[in-house]
Amino acid sequence: MILIKYDLDGLNMVEKKSVNVNWQMVFVLIPFLDLYASYRIQKLRLWLLIFLVGFSIVAILMDYSIFGLNYSDLGSETDFLGPAMLYTHIMFTIIALGTAVFVIRKWSIDWNKKLSKEFTINPT
Repeated sequence: MILIKYDLDGLNMVEKKSVNVNWQMVFVLIPFLDLYASYRIQKLRLWLLIFLVGFSIVAILMDYSIFGLNYSDLGSETDFLGPAMLYTHIMFTIIALGTAVFVIRKWSIDWNKKLSKEFTINPT
């Protein structure tokens, strides 16, 4: 059996340059540009894990814990769950976007610091 060792540092396709933190935060608020913003700082996989998988699981658990297992059926028969469900989803969206802006801001600042350290060590 032949084992092939790959140099994972050489596979990075992102150009290593500093990013504008303000633009990164704006990109997070626009659908699909959040993926581009996380890709630019080489955190796309972690971004998808946190915000696609993590927040989806939290949203499903939150819906089931508040509205029960078959909450979608109850909404069609009675209207009392409509405003509660809307309020819950609006609050969850605000929390998710606030968290996303905070995380991308922190990661972008760390990315710029990392690049400035690398440049001062290896000024090529």
